[in-house]
Amino acid sequence: MQGGCIPTPTPTPNAGAHYHLTTAGAPPTLSAGGTASFTAQATLTNAASVPPGTPASIPVFVAGTTAGICAATPPGSQPSGSSFTVTALLVGTCTITIQGDTSSVIGSSADTASITITISNAPAPTPTPTPTPQSCDLTQNGKCFHQIIPLTDAQFTKLVQPVSQCADPSDPSACVYLNQIQTIQLAGYAFTPPAFPDDNHALLFEVAQIHSIFTGCQPYVDFSSVPGNDPITWGGSGIGGPVSPPVGFGQPSEFLTLNHVLLGSPSANYDDGVGPWPQSTTLTQLFDAIILGLPGSPYSFSFSAPTGGPSGVQWYPDFPGCDAAGDPSVPGAQFGIAMIDAVFTIYQAVP
Repeated sequence: MQGGCIPTPTPTPNAGAHYHLTTAGAPPTLSAGGTASFTAQATLTNAASVPPGTPASIPVFVAGTTAGICAATPPGSQPSGSSFTVTALLVGTCTITIQGDTSSVIGSSADTASITITISNAPAPTPTPTPTPQSCDLTQNGKCFHQIIPLTDAQFTKLVQPVSQCADPSDPSACVYLNQIQTIQLAGYAFTPPAFPDDNHALLFEVAQIHSIFTGCQPYVDFSSVPGNDPITWGGSGIGGPVSPPVGFGQPSEFLTLNHVLLGSPSANYDDGVGPWPQSTTLTQLFDAIILGLPGSPYSFSFSAPTGGPSGVQWYPDFPGCDAAGDPSVPGAQFGIAMIDAVFTIYQAVP
């Protein structure tokens, strides 16, 4: 076979060809951290009015998703009928826009299709009723603890959003993003303990491992030219640990020592304020701890509240995210999303 380049196919000139976009398989709802798949196709609608040989379908691609709420892969144009995967990042409404790639048929047109998915908190497992009498699952500081949430693997996210400022609210083109944090939001884990967590029924959280991480951070310069009313595509990459990581993998005692525990009905996210990350740890260090398999220790802490009030518990682990990226080439806070998978057990004290 002779060497050389393979010539690029010449687009088919079929002015007037129109393609209709359809999708199938997308669920109406999805839990944060979950994934689902759907298919998309673009088919010719006016075959009788265009020349013979006009393609019956054209490639399709994901034109946009709701930034920070969901992501869809694979990127770029795919053959008509291809399957795409949507990943739920945070609680909210996810809108996915699909378009047809008309570049292969000159003069053709195609409409778009939209998918809307409601993303909610993943339901917490229902605690198994504690039989009586029961021996202590754990003893600490002279207190007897029963296990109420068995060893569980859950995903936690931290989203750092920039300020969007509009010189003229009526003119979308007058909006810009600023190099300033508007919100830092945490997605957590909700559950209802068997008893109200007062001093005699304190909760004990024990984090055994951080076994995977995803980072999608960008410095301001990377998106400073994006109009302030347009969503930002964060992108990013992740890494996971071994199938059965040892206790202490990911160094929870270094990176998960700041936790927010609230009482009440589950809410979408926790507003972490806009202040600087209060610890010396960075997201780069956390990434290195996982990818290098650095030895570490688990981390545990207790929580109790004054008697009375709602019994539902919401736990928001905090960790160095894009607000503490630790990028030596771009010092300071960045923007975007970071996600970790942590393995933990929750106990409750019994008098």
